Amino acid sequence: MGSDFVEYSGHSELFRDFDLWTLRHFLIEETKVVEAEAVADRKDELARLREFFEAWNWVCPGVFSGTDFSEFISGSLTRWDLVLGVLQRTGDRIAAFGEIIPLDYLRNEIDMKGASFEQPQPTQRHLKNIGRICRLLSRREPGAARVRRIPSHLRLWQFCARVTGEPSNSSSRLSPGLGSRDAGQGMRRAFLLGGAGTCGAER
Repeated sequence: MGSDFVEYSGHSELFRDFDLWTLRHFLIEETKVVEAEAVADRKDELARLREFFEAWNWVCPGVFSGTDFSEFISGSLTRWDLVLGVLQRTGDRIAAFGEIIPLDYLRNEIDMKGASFEQPQPTQRHLKNIGRICRLLSRREPGAARVRRIPSHLRLWQFCARVTGEPSNSSSRLSPGLGSRDAGQGMRRAFLLGGAGTCGAER
């Protein structure tokens, strides 16, 4: 299997194909939940976000299309906040599995023709990947050059601190209106900001 980039506003992070395909599944599922819970005036934006994730396409080894977040965010602060909130909730969804995502779940829900999981997956690696995407998005907050919006950045770091167990200087609430799940004690060792090296078993 190969690797390809997730991009945003001229910046990029490299991910393994199978990791992107796994994240795609969980991002879609969590966006559906948020969409169902949302008030009417937020449903259209959430539907567009779900469609953005559904458009992530594993073309062939090393080629993964549709993963440029700039295409969805389009300079909108509201959409930027929405993406971060869904990423936070998706991290909680993955952490709820405990230490590993079971092989039965992976094969029944995520496998695709010609590419199959061979062993359970460590949740820590996928939480770390979500953190790398959060860090990528934090490199350019829409409108930040005009007005520095500290609360959005605080929510991002609060999420990372809550899952890693590192101390936070502010409250632990996430993006307003998106809610949260317990991230799980077993996942508090996950280093969501994307350190050097790899983490966990291969596919």
